[in-house]
Amino acid sequence: MPLAAHAITVSLGQRTVLQDISFALAAGTVVGLLGPNGAGKSTLLRALAGLLPHAGTVMLAGAASAGLTAAERARRLAYLPQQRIISWPLPVADVVMLGRLPGRRLGARPSAQDHAQVDQAMAMLDLEGLRQRPATALSGGEQARVLMARAVAQATPVLLADEPAAGLDPAHQIHLMMVLRQLAGQGRCVLVSLHDLALAGRWCDRLLVLKDGALVADGAPAAVLTAATIRAAFGVEAAFTADGAVLAPVALAGRSA
Repeated sequence: MPLAAHAITVSLGQRTVLQDISFALAAGTVVGLLGPNGAGKSTLLRALAGLLPHAGTVMLAGAASAGLTAAERARRLAYLPQQRIISWPLPVADVVMLGRLPGRRLGARPSAQDHAQVDQAMAMLDLEGLRQRPATALSGGEQARVLMARAVAQATPVLLADEPAAGLDPAHQIHLMMVLRQLAGQGRCVLVSLHDLALAGRWCDRLLVLKDGALVADGAPAAVLTAATIRAAFGVEAAFTADGAVLAPVALAGRSA
């Protein structure tokens, strides 16, 4: 398994934010991480990325993450945080090229493979027309796509993405999910936090649902995205299509519209 977590527990001060989270993710899958605000999704992703102290064990491609150097971890796992503001007035292509740094010797110039990975990532995220634009001159949605391309260019077995669809218009949200599926088709393991239940149900192979720092559901979308689970986890009533897929949340649970 490219990514496995065992008994992950995170405490911030006197508060336990995550409690005893365990799962293993297979290569070639897109796994959605769902849950209401404050459930612990971002905390879990940061712990898996080695950015937050935690109890328990994270395994990356068979190696304990705690025993890896930062560079070794970055060759196994790419992480796209929720905050996606670019502060450097670099051309878009140069920002995406930063994703190739973990695979190069210090001071070495980009190789032909580096350029090929950057070109592929930019094509996947529909950024070819922005190659020489200063990244700081782009819209928020465009910057989000640039940073996703940087993570894609890192070409790691595992990709963690924290709400990458936030701030994107519907067309780019669908395009993003198509990119994640394409990465899974290349054999990568993708764990992505989402708030859109319809996107999660349509594009993910498996869903993990957090609530109050605990893993409350884990399984295929059809098994997880039921009226009862959505009501219990999110406190809302959902509308469903004829084939049982989630259409949209429509009301607060227990309250009339």
